[in-house]
Amino acid sequence: MKNKGTSAQSRQLRERPVSSLPKPEELQEQLLRSQRLEALGRLSGAVAHDFNNLLTVILGNAQMILEGLSPSVQTRAVSEIIQAAQRADSLTRQLLRLSRNQPVGIQPVDLNEQIWELKALLQRLLGRDVELLTKHSATKSVRVEPTLIQQILLNLTVNAREAMPLGGTMTIETEDLSTSTESQLGHGVHIPAGKWVTLSVRDTGVGMPPDVADRVFEPFFSTKPKGENTGLGLATVRGAVARHGGHIAVRSSPGRGATFVIALPALDPDS
Repeated sequence: MKNKGTSAQSRQLRERPVSSLPKPEELQEQLLRSQRLEALGRLSGAVAHDFNNLLTVILGNAQMILEGLSPSVQTRAVSEIIQAAQRADSLTRQLLRLSRNQPVGIQPVDLNEQIWELKALLQRLLGRDVELLTKHSATKSVRVEPTLIQQILLNLTVNAREAMPLGGTMTIETEDLSTSTESQLGHGVHIPAGKWVTLSVRDTGVGMPPDVADRVFEPFFSTKPKGENTGLGLATVRGAVARHGGHIAVRSSPGRGATFVIALPALDPDS
């Protein structure tokens, strides 16, 4: 016997206008938002631990002041209270910037400043067993939405940490790149002649064989067991980079870590 309820639902789905379906850019924004929330969730435990340490300093020194210690000790205690409060304020501001849902818009962005602002959070995401190094060689800015850089760094940081289960080093580097001919960026990816700013994220992890490196940006591709990873992170990042006129590639081999390189058009200061 036919289920009338199911039949009616199927008819409604067939009759649903195409215009009411989510647009590709809306789906991609939802993915980016969910990834930001996932990264913030991973950070919450480490940040809570840091806040606990900061509050210990604040409350401990406040108690010392109340107990009426000498003026010299009181001055030192007050200074430590102020410094701890400032660090706590810096952490909350960074988290608030990452959690914003409203689009900021495309604007000139200094990659070095973005890395500096996120460095403390990225280190917490990596954990104590992974050292974070930064090298700032780029002098030019790029014209992008700031959340793009945040999304790239958060995503690649999570990947790097998972590639180094026993610890290691992750290096973030920016460079100016000027090419007069087409140049290879990584596995099968070339960039045309022009002026670029590159953002590289290198880890000392397990690396990947060529067949995996060639597919790493494919939607739904993952080397993890089913259910542990959607395989959409790097595919979404590649799409966002492409929308800003950029390119992303990976350089890797087994046992020698991986380097993800993003090339974005350098901003012409006269434009």
